[in-house]
Parts: sequence; C-alpha cells; structure tokens
Amino acid sequence: MQSKQSLRRHLLAVCTFLVPLGVIAWIGATELQRQADQVRGSVDREGLHFLQAAASSLDSKFDDFLPQVVSQCERLLQDSTPARAARRLQAAGYGAVLDIVLVGDDGQLTYPEAGFRRLALPFHRDSYGRDEDGNRDMLRKVDLLLSHEKFAEAEELLSSRSWERTGRRRSNESLPTQMGLWFRLATVQRKLAKSSESLATFQRVLDSAAMLRTNPRSMRNLDPALDSEMQTLALLAEVAIAEMDATGDKHMDLLEAISAGERDQSSEPMLQTVVDRLLAGVPAAGRSQATEFAADSTFHFHARSFAADYERLLRETVLRRIRAEPTEPAGKDLRPVLTAGPPSTLLLLHEAPPELASRCAWFAIRLDAGQLLASALEPILRGEGFFRLAIADSESLPIIAPPPAPADYAPPALASHGMMLRAYPADMDRYLRDAEQGKRSAALLIGFLFLAASVGAAWTWRSVSRETELLGLKVELLSRVSHELKTPLALISLYGETLSLKRARDADQAAQFGQVITREAGRLATMVQRILDFSRREAGTLVYERQSADLATTLSHVATTYESHLAAKGTTLAMDLQPGVEASVDKTALESVVLNLLENAAKYTHEDAEHGGKVELRLRASGNVAEIDVLDHGRGVPEGEREAIFDRFYRASNAGEVRGAGLGLSLVRHFARAHGGDACVLARDGGGSVFRITLLLSQEPKA
Repeated sequence: MQSKQSLRRHLLAVCTFLVPLGVIAWIGATELQRQADQVRGSVDREGLHFLQAAASSLDSKFDDFLPQVVSQCERLLQDSTPARAARRLQAAGYGAVLDIVLVGDDGQLTYPEAGFRRLALPFHRDSYGRDEDGNRDMLRKVDLLLSHEKFAEAEELLSSRSWERTGRRRSNESLPTQMGLWFRLATVQRKLAKSSESLATFQRVLDSAAMLRTNPRSMRNLDPALDSEMQTLALLAEVAIAEMDATGDKHMDLLEAISAGERDQSSEPMLQTVVDRLLAGVPAAGRSQATEFAADSTFHFHARSFAADYERLLRETVLRRIRAEPTEPAGKDLRPVLTAGPPSTLLLLHEAPPELASRCAWFAIRLDAGQLLASALEPILRGEGFFRLAIADSESLPIIAPPPAPADYAPPALASHGMMLRAYPADMDRYLRDAEQGKRSAALLIGFLFLAASVGAAWTWRSVSRETELLGLKVELLSRVSHELKTPLALISLYGETLSLKRARDADQAAQFGQVITREAGRLATMVQRILDFSRREAGTLVYERQSADLATTLSHVATTYESHLAAKGTTLAMDLQPGVEASVDKTALESVVLNLLENAAKYTHEDAEHGGKVELRLRASGNVAEIDVLDHGRGVPEGEREAIFDRFYRASNAGEVRGAGLGLSLVRHFARAHGGDACVLARDGGGSVFRITLLLSQEPKA
C-alpha cells in the first residue's frame, strides 16, 4: 500500500515537472514560427514586385522584337529557302533564331521532311526477300575480292552477270541487292580508271532509285528500311559522279539540293558526311558559294531534327493555335507556342502571305527561348537586386534555371506569355543559412527542453524506482532473516529447555545437546555479523583494518576451526595451501569471507554422494596476486547467473530449498575489491563450482 502511494506521488511530481517545460517549448516554437512567417511574407511581397517588373520587360520585348523578326522572315522567304532565310536572320542580328519551318492548314509540316532516327547504311543486309538470282552470294564473293584489292577479278565476276535478264525479273525485295552490285561494279571501274564505264554504272544506280520513287504502287509496297538503303546508295552514287566532275558544277548542284531539302530521304548523319566531303572537293573558285550552301544545310538539318518530334509532340498544339481566334489586329497575328526543351524554344506562328501560298499556309520561326528571354530581361538579370529570376515553360522545364533552394521553399510566381516566372533571393546562400539557423534554433530549443525534461523525468523516475526497489528488498530481507533466525532459535530453545528439565539420559547426551546449542548460537552470531557488515557497507562505514598476514597460516586456522562443523554435516575438507604467500588484509574479515564460502560449499556438497561431500580449500600465488579457491561438487551455478549471484539479496535459480539471505557473496566481492582484487565463480570439471578470491600480494612469494 505504501509502495503504491509512493508511486502515485512521484508520478504526480514527474507530470508537474514536464507540463511547464512542454508549455515553454510550445511558446518558443510558436514564436520562432511567427518570426519566420513574417520574414517569408516580406520576401514574397518584394518578390512579387520584382516579377511584375520582369513581366513588363517581357511584354516590351515581345511587342518590339517578334513583329520585326516575322516581317524580316516574310521578306526573305519570298526569294530563298527556309534554311537560308534562317541563316540570314541570324546574320542580321536575330541571334535567337534557330530555324524556320513551313506548316499546312492541317498542322502538318510541309517543310522539312522528318529526319530518320537511325543511320541506314548500304550493303548491310544479308537476306531480304528471295534470292532467286543468287545476288547475295555474288555480293559475298565480290566483297571478299575487294577486301584483298583484287579489282580486276571483282570486275570480271560482276560483268559476268546478265543484267538484262535479272533486270526483267527483279522485284522490290531484290532491288537493293542488285543496286549494291551495280554500285560495287561502278566503284571497281573507277579504281581501274574506266571513267566512262564507271559514270554509266553510277548513273544506272541513280536511275533505278528514281524509277522506283516515281512509281506509287512500288512505293506503297516497299519496306521503309529498303527505301532508306536504296536512297543512300543513290546519294553515294551521286557523290561519286560529282567527284568525277572536274568543273565542280555537280558539287554545287548537290550541295544546293541538300540545303533545299531535296535529298531528305537519307539520314542527317549521312547527309552531313556528304556535305563535308563535297565541300572539301569544291574548286577554289566556287568555295565561297559552297560554304554558303553548307551553312544552309546546317540550318536545314536543325529543322529536320525538330521535324522528327513535331508530329508526336507538337502538331495538335499547333493545330489548336492555328484554329483559335486571332488575338491581335489584322496583319499582326502572332501565335507563339512555347515548346518543351532542352533547349526550350518559342515556335512563333504567322499566316503566310499570298506569295508563299503554294508552299505553306503558315510559317513558323523557331526561337531559342533562353536567349530571347536573356536579351529581354538583361537589365533585370544584370542588376544587383535582392532577387534572381527563374523561368519555366508550360511543361515545368527550366528555361532559366533556378538557384539551389530549400525543398520547402515556395517562391512567389507569376504567369506571363505561357511561361511561369519565379523570384528567388539573390543571396540564396545567406537565405539558406538564415533558414538553417532558424531550424537549428528551433531544434536546439526543443531538443534542450526535451533533454531537460527527459533527464528530470528519468532522475525522478529512478528515485521512485530505487525507493520502490529498496522497500521491496527490505521486506524480502526481513522475510529471509526471520526465516533464517527461526530455525536456530527454535533448536536452542528446545535443547536448552531439555537440559533445564534434566531430561538428558546421560552425560553424553547432555554434551551432545550442548554442542547443538553452541553450533546454532554460532550460526546466529555469523548471521548477525553479516547483517551488521551489510548495514555498514550500505551506510559506507565498513572499514577494513589491514595488516600483513601469512595467508596460508590464516586459512589453515580458519579451516581447522570450521572443520568440525563441516564434519558434523558429513562434509570433509581438504587443503592445499602454498606457504609463504603474504598480503595486506583485514584478517578478521578474511576469516569471515572464507567461512562464508566454506559454509556455502557445505550446503550443496553434502548432497553429492559420489564424491562423499568433499570440499577443497586452495591457495596459490600467480604473478602479483594470491588466488584463494573454494571447490565443491554441488549443483553449480547457471552460466547466465555467475555475475548476478554477487549482487545483494540475489539467489541462484537452482538454489532450491537451501536456506540463505543472499548477503554472503555480495560481502565476499566487496571484501575482495576493497583489497584490490576481485571475486568470481567458475565451473568445475566434473560438476560443481570454484569460488575464487584474488588479493594483491604485499611482496613476492617466498621460495
């Protein structure tokens, strides 16, 4: 009842301690959050003013720049290709122009043709369709001869083929292989300096490809991969014919055709390689014009790359913009479409004039959005204000990337021209430091209060627990001591009363009764002494009076004194004491400790019939310590409890009905550690235990 009342009292004390700390933590955290919200609100208001100024700059730039670039583009397209018009716009100072595309009323591109996504190389196929004429076997043989530079043998093998017969029977599936044979024959003839024959054969390759593309029925049934191979072969044949023309006119014709998009059946990498090769072979007189065609080709290839994704990503968006009602007065209808990057681009749509009606319904100028915005916002981006501008397109892809910012930071934002403008602090590092400092302050405050509350609660709870534990231990000690005292007192009372009533049969029986009274009185004295020693130890007043002593002599005296008590219990004592071992000890306390160990050994050893209840006492010097061992053949100590049995009031789980208060072994360890040693228990081979006390030697053992 008292324990429960104490527990409730201390729980109330813990709660009284924790509640004020919790209130203080809540007030502190609330105040820190309020200050942070004030700072954030001020930053957001100033950031919004900054964004409004940026949006005003964008409006001014768009209203001035976009109509100009559209007007210039409209004029240039009337007498030049879109690629050349884009190049001239860049040269005229419109550096944001990437390329120009032409769009029909249905939103599809009329220029350029979508580029291929893979590089189609000729001669790489091994089996397409039937091989009724054995052309693939012919290719393998020719390639083997060419790899060994046996050009004459290759020409002879190729010339042995009846081209008229195979030409009548050829199908769309076998045509690429036959064109490959013709191309090899022309190449071999060129190697053998047969220029006229080589030109004729290369021309045959060109004519075959042209004939196939002018036949709609054949094109419908032709595999796109086969068509790619044949057009690549035709392009390479055209390059070879141009290289065989010393005037350079064919170089210029092919370069102009590529820049105008007339060879778009081949892939961009292949076309770029052809342009580089042709440019290197142009005579010096035509180098300037050839360089212009090559530059036009670069713009054309950019447009082709854009066209490859247009149908899949942009056609529907562009079609909606075309069909939407105009938002500007007649003649100024500009319809921008911000496309996803990288890089993000602005596709500026405008209705084509009548002069371009045969080519397209709309033309579109593709602008680098990042460069365009940088020029529009240069004063803002160059200024040393308190904010930095970040811009994202409609797909949330960055046009002007934002600076690093905390994940929970939501910058002020403003929509403008289909883009999202956001303002970030210019000194983001300082902002991050301030934000981090605020978080640290809040965390430190809460952490400190939590730590203080935890320590206080733990200390209070520990006091409660210790008090409760001590109350329980006191009750248990009283119960054990009462039980221990009851038996010897009952025996002394019984035999004393028998002697006082002269009921002993003879003098021998009277002497026997006297021995029992003496033994039980000794037990009482030992028990009382242990309780007194334990009380002094708990109070910190137990003091040992040390003096140099011969341990063998002291232990022998103890064993001789206690041997009769052991014999009365049916236990024999064997001694093995090394002479000359001296230590500075409290002799009385040492005798009490050894008697305690011998008594414990006797309690359990007498049950062991096999070894006849034998207890051993040993003394050895090991280095600078003396080892005192008490060995028994008892029940032993469970391995997991060999440390716990030296705690006060603790008794081993296998102690059974053997009496004890749980004080003796705690006094043994206290004595050993007070003398610079220790006490432990070890398992004994064959069963039983070895209780060992180690003491520091006062000098080297005598020989």
